[in-house]
Amino acid sequence: MGMSQAWMSLSNPGHKVITAVLFQLTIEDISGRSKKPKWICTNPDTIQLLYKGLTESPYNMQRKSITRGIDELLGKGFIKVVEQGGSKKGHASIYGLSEAYLKWKKGDPPVSVRRPYSKRGFCAK
Repeated sequence: MGMSQAWMSLSNPGHKVITAVLFQLTIEDISGRSKKPKWICTNPDTIQLLYKGLTESPYNMQRKSITRGIDELLGKGFIKVVEQGGSKKGHASIYGLSEAYLKWKKGDPPVSVRRPYSKRGFCAK
């Protein structure tokens, strides 16, 4: 991952958000009693990027930087949207890991983007 063109072109917010993603992964050894360990990620499609956690220490990011970092990771193919949040209070978006960054090259269009939130409630026009 670290030698891909997509990784090299990430900005500072993108690096901070991908670090938060990597800290949420759960890696387990499923080898059992064999001598050679076999590691797998058990939660690649259940990642939540909560603004509250990213605005506090150790990340200390502003809200617009978090949004920029998430959009950058989506555009370069590091993560994908599994479930779009925002339908009610406390409904966060759920992201999953993606390997589309391996094919991304400078100048390519974004791999994926977030859907715009639908207008609901009294603000709908």
